[in-house]
Amino acid sequence: MVVCFILGLGSLVAWNIMLTIGDYYYQLFP
Repeated sequence: MVVCFILGLGSLVAWNIMLTIGDYYYQLFP
């Protein structure tokens, strides 16, 4: 259960970082 929680949290953070970077580049290059 702990491993599943860590994997879920890690994937959520990675997805959030990817979206943030994508939004940053979208603002940088119109």
